Amino acid sequence: MTPNLSTQYVDYFDDPHGIIQGAIGAALAAGSVIGSLMAGPISNKWGRRDAIFFACFWWLIGTAVQVSCKNFGQLIAGRILNGVCVGITSSQVPVYLAEIAKKDKRGSIIVIQQLAIEWGIFISMFLSSYISLQPATKKELPYVVLPRVPLSETA
Repeated sequence: MTPNLSTQYVDYFDDPHGIIQGAIGAALAAGSVIGSLMAGPISNKWGRRDAIFFACFWWLIGTAVQVSCKNFGQLIAGRILNGVCVGITSSQVPVYLAEIAKKDKRGSIIVIQQLAIEWGIFISMFLSSYISLQPATKKELPYVVLPRVPLSETA
């Protein structure tokens, strides 16, 4: 969730607050717990690279569910699916990067990966603010899906 909820979100979901807003916010964390529990067995069976590829599909499906949502339940389900991706990738990507990096570059690559995550969050806040000022449409999909497509292709 962004700090400034768009009027589209507030109007469409009739200004959610309390337990409903908490459930929407907590759904991603719940999904990430599920994903982190799945990550080890998936990685052991298929390898880290394919586990990351597998996580990308969870992200794409979760995003599609959220973009097409008609009610709170569907929004929460989509966020849980996205959380599964977050759980898998947050545990597997740093290990995979350390495995493929040369010994003298490991620390730098992990730091760059973390900085990329933080810059992504920072940029998404600005994009979200811009999108919230636009008329109510489903413009958000390309901004959410496109970063995952190249990752899926390279995995």
